[in-house]
Amino acid sequence: MTHFAPTHIPHLDEKYYRRGKKIPKTFYRITVKALIQNEEWKILILKEGRYADKNSPYYRDDAWLYDLPGWGLSWGEDFRTWLSREIQEEMWLSESDITIANEPEYVYITELDDRYYGDREKDDFYPVCMFIYRVELAHYNFHESPECTGYEWIGIDEFKEYPLWTHSRDLQRVWIK
Repeated sequence: MTHFAPTHIPHLDEKYYRRGKKIPKTFYRITVKALIQNEEWKILILKEGRYADKNSPYYRDDAWLYDLPGWGLSWGEDFRTWLSREIQEEMWLSESDITIANEPEYVYITELDDRYYGDREKDDFYPVCMFIYRVELAHYNFHESPECTGYEWIGIDEFKEYPLWTHSRDLQRVWIK
């Protein structure tokens, strides 16, 4: 397992907030993501559906950003169980189609910077502790659910240039020198 921190470790001060409310200095959002690679070693990235749905309170006209499958862990949930359920929901796969490594491949601290709106009621800016698990799929015959409006397979050399959410962009430092 590879552990790494950003070039600066986020200092928990008054600058962090979620939905317009200051976050306690001890807060880190725990996020669990899947590293899925196909037979060509390309990495699967998804578009978040709630940002593309015009009926969603989270709708954004720039809903073109991609991310690794997975999201923030809910309180009291097991990492691997939660990640399996999230992949099933995002990609309409069955539990038997998914094999998750026992230990995370990468663990790192970064920041989620979602300040598009300029509206503190909707903006998010807070520290994230990411756990990235290697995941194998029994097949690649999946399709997007309402939670995921698109997907791409990208090579490691494309990762640096692709429009990714800020919290996943830090993986570039591992893969791209």
